[in-house]
Amino acid sequence: MSINSVVDRINKRFGNGTIMKMGEVKWLVLNKVSTGIFALDVELLGGMPQGRMIEIYGKEDSCKTSMALLIAANYQRKGYEVGWIDAEGAYDSKWCKKLGVDESKLELSQPEYGEKIVDIIDAMVRSGEFGLVVLDSIAATSPMVEQESSAENQQMGVSARLINKMIRKLHSALNTRRPGGKPNMTTVILINQLRATIGPYQNPETTPGGMGKNFGCSLRLKLKRGDYLKYGKGDKEIVLGQGVKFYVEKSKVSPVRARGSFDFYTRDFEPANSRAGKVDNISTVIKYGIIFDMIEQAGGWFKINGKRIQGEDSLKLYLVSRPKLLKKIRKQIMKQLKQEKKTSLKDKLKKLD
Repeated sequence: MSINSVVDRINKRFGNGTIMKMGEVKWLVLNKVSTGIFALDVELLGGMPQGRMIEIYGKEDSCKTSMALLIAANYQRKGYEVGWIDAEGAYDSKWCKKLGVDESKLELSQPEYGEKIVDIIDAMVRSGEFGLVVLDSIAATSPMVEQESSAENQQMGVSARLINKMIRKLHSALNTRRPGGKPNMTTVILINQLRATIGPYQNPETTPGGMGKNFGCSLRLKLKRGDYLKYGKGDKEIVLGQGVKFYVEKSKVSPVRARGSFDFYTRDFEPANSRAGKVDNISTVIKYGIIFDMIEQAGGWFKINGKRIQGEDSLKLYLVSRPKLLKKIRKQIMKQLKQEKKTSLKDKLKKLD
């Protein structure tokens, strides 16, 4: 019996397209959607992968929810619908609008217990109509048995078993073909927290929900609060926002162990040109523009597009006033980065030979 006969029999039994030749499959190319945070796009080589699960975790006040909202706003700008599962009951409409979220394209759900959360997020993803679905958060996903029984009763591993079931269901949902054989391109973001581990010989940091999500997620981002962004001195000092550091702890879709940072503003303050919900992407563009010789630097002077500019603040204003030039430089940086990654990989392989 030939291989073609075997494939035909399997497709006839389980449905057309059950087995396909890789060379004939055009939709398996990984697509990414920009996060709106250029430093993150740079390290992920394009942004958030479609059709995959991502975990974003960190300590309190590390901008986990704000990052997810910024990503959601950028998905909406690309024309995608967004589903938001608010397990923590902490959704703030005013803050979301400041981050650029269009609530007319946001479907919000606040389920009472964990099993309902799992079924709702599974239904959202399985429909294939959402570009992005966010769960905020795994740590707040409480199983029904915890709510119905006394607080004195101990239910060991109940939450982890529920989250593991959710991960398995979501894998099934993401693998389900849409009408016409189209793949499910929904991105799922699971927000989580960091907790302390008891015991001297273990990693002191862990995340709620068991180990299943660690294996099930294609990308795991760890966030950490950086330095505060301040204006003024002494008694007149004002905190305008904070730096955010991110670490790619696991990735099947980009270089692993990559890291970066960005400045995130949380207060409107005109004298400092600060706007709540704003990410300082210009500094990242300047940084990589200098690295790849798109911007020349000599001390405090910069040369770009044939023009000499003194001071980084003046350079930022110059780029902001020329959005087409800024967009062009960003595209060139992303293209150059992808080439650099391939080149460095080839060099390493040559050394191994």
